[in-house]
Formats: sequence, C-alpha cells, structure tokens
Amino acid sequence: LILKDLMKKTERLDQEHAGVYGMSQTLPLVRIDEKAIEALRSPGSSDTNKIINCGRSLVQSASEDGGKEPYLIPFGERAEQVLTLYDERHVTTQETLSQLEALLKEYVEARQERERMGLDVRTFTVYWILKQQGIASPEAVAAEVCGVLQRFPNHRDNPDEMRRLKADLYKVFLKAGAKETMVPLADRILRLSHE
Repeated sequence: LILKDLMKKTERLDQEHAGVYGMSQTLPLVRIDEKAIEALRSPGSSDTNKIINCGRSLVQSASEDGGKEPYLIPFGERAEQVLTLYDERHVTTQETLSQLEALLKEYVEARQERERMGLDVRTFTVYWILKQQGIASPEAVAAEVCGVLQRFPNHRDNPDEMRRLKADLYKVFLKAGAKETMVPLADRILRLSHE
C-alpha cells in the first residue's frame, strides 16, 4: 500500500511539474536548394531531425516566397500535410523522408524551370499547375489562360465578370482535353492568381 501510494504521488508530481519542449527552436532552417536534398540523404543527423528541419524549411520558404511566386504555395501546403501525417503516425519515417525528398526535388525543379523559361510569375504559375495536371502543351494553354484572366481584370469584385471568366476558362480547358478536371483546375488557378 505504501508503495502504491508513493507511485501515485510521484505520478501526480510529474504531471504537475513536467513540461513538454519541442524542437522548433533548436533546429536551424535550411535553404531550399540542391544542397538541401543532399543534406536530407546524408547520415549526419537523426531521421526525425531531418524530417522536422526539412518540413519546416519547406513550409517557411513556400510561405515567404509564395507572395511573389504563387506556384510555390502548394509546396508548403503539401509539406504541412506530410508533417501532419507523420506526427499522427499515419506514415513511417522512411515514407515521410521519401515524400519530403520528392517535394524538395519538385520545389527546386520548379524554381529552375521558371528561371530557364523566363516567363512572368502569373504565366509560370498557370503553366506549373497545368503541367502538374498533365495537360498537353501547358505553355500554350497557360498563355491562353492568362489572356482570359487579363480580359476580366475586375473579376474579384464583379460577380458577372467572375461568371464570364470561369465560362471562358472552362472553354480553354475543354479544348485542352481537361473536361474532368476543368472546375477544380479553374478554382485552383483563380485561388493562386489572387495570392
């Protein structure tokens, strides 16, 4: 009885005085580039540290740079999803590492492709979304979509313009062979073009 009573008191004291401290302040963020991919593969630190550091870096980079380059915003959203699944133990450490590595590669590829193509931010954002959806000739379709967006500059404030804009976007997507995905595609493009 004495031992049982002592264990209860110890447990209560632990609960009252114990604190949980995360690693959010202990790990420096890394710059997202080719070296980040190498760092993720290197055996230098624990897999958990790599996941937290890489995930936080992706989320923060996408958040900071997303205002100027909206095509980066989905990378942060996807990184948050990967981290949430990992935190909730729905995926293994190795699965999380491979998903983050794929996101890092895609992030770096997007930035390099934008520099190589020399497109303005809006056109490249539309191009990248179309490319992700597997649309044939995404550069030509992106130019057409941007032309439609320019014809309706007040679509955010004018419901009639928004309706006509969406109708014209649907026509472009139908012509491009995206009948099944035209509505979510238009919504995604409109959401990112407002960022």
